[in-house]
Amino acid sequence: MSGMEWRLEEMLAAAHLDAEFIGDQRALAQEVRGVSIDSRRIAPGEVFFAIKGERFDGHDFVNAAFERRALAVVVRRDWWQEHHREFTGWNVIVADSTLRSLQKVARAYRRRIAAEVLALTGTNGKTTTKEMIARVMAAELAVQKTAGNLNNHIGVPLTLLAMRPPLDLAVVEMGANHFNEIATLCAIAEPTAGLITNIGRGHTEFFHNILGVRKAKRELFEYLASNGICFVNIDDENVVRAAEDAEINQQVTYGFRQGAQIRGRNLQLNADGCAEFVCDSQKFVIGTPGLHNAGNALAAVAVGIHYGIPLSQAAEALAEPITTGGRMRKVEIAGRVFIDDAYNANPESMRAALEFLGNLSATGRRFAVLGDMLELGRESVTAHAEALQLAASQGADKIYVYGPEMHRAVERVQKAIQNVEWFQKKEPIAERLHAESVSGDVILVKGSRGMQMEEVISRFEQKVVAEARG
Repeated sequence: MSGMEWRLEEMLAAAHLDAEFIGDQRALAQEVRGVSIDSRRIAPGEVFFAIKGERFDGHDFVNAAFERRALAVVVRRDWWQEHHREFTGWNVIVADSTLRSLQKVARAYRRRIAAEVLALTGTNGKTTTKEMIARVMAAELAVQKTAGNLNNHIGVPLTLLAMRPPLDLAVVEMGANHFNEIATLCAIAEPTAGLITNIGRGHTEFFHNILGVRKAKRELFEYLASNGICFVNIDDENVVRAAEDAEINQQVTYGFRQGAQIRGRNLQLNADGCAEFVCDSQKFVIGTPGLHNAGNALAAVAVGIHYGIPLSQAAEALAEPITTGGRMRKVEIAGRVFIDDAYNANPESMRAALEFLGNLSATGRRFAVLGDMLELGRESVTAHAEALQLAASQGADKIYVYGPEMHRAVERVQKAIQNVEWFQKKEPIAERLHAESVSGDVILVKGSRGMQMEEVISRFEQKVVAEARG
């Protein structure tokens, strides 16, 4: 990666850090090659920020960062008072908060690169929509985007600091599970445009209910209300309400309903389980499976139209599948088709996945392997029971579930649903699938990130390999 074209002294001045530089004054004139919080990956000439997380404290790796020839390290003031004798002769930036310093530096760099920033959030589809938008926009513009799902108070600053010119548009994903987090991320990234994919029952343990979720997501539109462009999904009533409550001045509406400025028509699911629709006489065949991805794709189309991307180029870009791991990824193993949607789950995304399973053309049986949906609070038991009922109504021949919340749901519905079975561990699920499934069967695997349901697929594959070896 090229350097930031930013001298260390410029970085410190632009970020207005309440910090003290200790070290070789000549280092201040050197170019900052990049920024890192991972001492294992830091490259020579980069600045290391010692961030304290839930499991690790970056201060424990300051020496490792210097061994890898970091230009300087940013440390917390109280830590430095205790450890300064150990690092005599090194370039150290001492600050009250290393996290806040990282965020300030990221905001200063965002202003320096002076590109347009499109921020997007939502309960579901953030990463897939981000990838679709970036792909559509890359047809005509220099675009960079959030890597993976680095969408929180640390990930957004790192996303901004990883960007390099030439750059026309930065596509920045923002996630939140508490109030005011989106507002904080907006203050760092200073977006010029924003999009909320949808608003559903995600993180209700912290947001309490759908109204709380809407309030939290609305923070993006509120930031842009007076001086930004908001892309509004009119197929989602909560997004529409968020836009109304934020009193936004400039909006571009999209959806499949009548009245959308960018409207999709003739929506259908093809034999491959992919959505097809028409927008202004241009046919779109979306390469990423699932009817719910039609809305994500139409969001990308709306953004593309606003920035001048021809519809034909948008259609070509969206015809290629988004292969981000754990998001509706098809994997064939020993003739079985796994639908790996294990990256995350909440009630709305669970519904979309189960409806996809029900609509998918299959020669064999349908298996639903479902893990807990986390952070649902008081709605948890009801939401999990509804997921099991939906799996049965969508024609799942076998429903294998894992996790304490699924266990509670099974106890509630087991009299009505005979083909559901709870497992205490994931290994027996893989064993049961190996024993009972056959070539031609379709197996959906889904659950919240903390459940790591993709392990079922990997363990199934291990059993197939072991069987082949005899």
